[in-house]
Amino acid sequence: MSDISEPPVPLPAAQVESIKDGISLLPPLSRRALEKNGTPPPISKWAEEGYVVVEILTSALQSAPSEALNTGLLSIQRQKDFTSDGGVMTRLLGGILLDLTHLTILKHVFCTATLAEIEIPSLRPTLYHVHGKAAKGTREVRVYHYDSASSSIFAIPGQNHFDYRLESISHTRNLTFLKSHMQGPNFDLEAIWDEHTYYEFENRSVAKTMGTMVQEPYVNHIPTLTGGIGRERLTKIYRHHFIWNNPEDIYNRLISRTIGIDRICDEFIMELTHKQTIDWLLPGIPPTGKELRIPFVAIVNIRGDRLYHEHIMWDQASALAQCGLLPDYLPFPYPVCDANQTTQNKLFEYHLPVAGVDTAVKMMEKHGTPSNSMIEYAVREVGSS
Repeated sequence: MSDISEPPVPLPAAQVESIKDGISLLPPLSRRALEKNGTPPPISKWAEEGYVVVEILTSALQSAPSEALNTGLLSIQRQKDFTSDGGVMTRLLGGILLDLTHLTILKHVFCTATLAEIEIPSLRPTLYHVHGKAAKGTREVRVYHYDSASSSIFAIPGQNHFDYRLESISHTRNLTFLKSHMQGPNFDLEAIWDEHTYYEFENRSVAKTMGTMVQEPYVNHIPTLTGGIGRERLTKIYRHHFIWNNPEDIYNRLISRTIGIDRICDEFIMELTHKQTIDWLLPGIPPTGKELRIPFVAIVNIRGDRLYHEHIMWDQASALAQCGLLPDYLPFPYPVCDANQTTQNKLFEYHLPVAGVDTAVKMMEKHGTPSNSMIEYAVREVGSS
């Protein structure tokens, strides 16, 4: 078992190199090559994905676009770990994403940007992110439109029209597009997630758990609004309210796992004995001694070879029911009307539509418990007002 005072695991560190006015380069920030609060700027985000990144600002493109692109390409080729993978020159002109503010060239061939007012040679295949309605794409030109976006710079942090939700969606689409036309970098997302959970639940090392995450990660336990945003707060939560706050017999029984381009979705049953107060799961509730089996879903976003965030959801009502802390019936505080108006001035209770351990049984085995029994639930009269 690890000492909670162990030093933190060093994270990749790199400095942005200014190539010339308006052109910057950032080496990869993944562990295989050695990444503030909130969403990182595009150059950092793509470095976290494991790329050498060149950022070319609009100012550099307006005066001499071809020169700017060539300068960016040459700066990539000078990187000591650079490989052309079959001809970077031809493949560099293989991807461009529209974004209006700047152009970012990634190692192996990738451009992200949007230059409505700047003429750039036709690049194919091409991916466009367009605010509002967009024309349909073709086989070589993929177009996504974002009805709720206020402008084309919705994916650029620090802008008035930045939209975190849309930025996240567009980034996943970018990765899907990019990796379909390039050889990597590819990471074993399942191994990365398994490493993280090993340090959380088995090794119980705060430092090593945080070492599997990007510079500024976050965790959101949705039912209880617990977790942490940013390295400092999340480290504190892990140390004082999670890793050392779980019972020794805690076990996650995996039901299904779906692996995407940049995230994992797990269905699992968390099994444990409630023999201590568990701040993040049942905050403020003293131990009941009950054995619990709780259905969970984890949506885990991985950036490069480190975790960026976790969205964790579970059946909190089932957990409370298994602890014996929920009644079968609760008062119904609204009028109950029928065609004859015979229910006026009467008091009713409703049957709480909550199941205990049967929710876990049903997740594990479709025939484990009968379906649709709650459909027969009804209010019952308990007196008059």
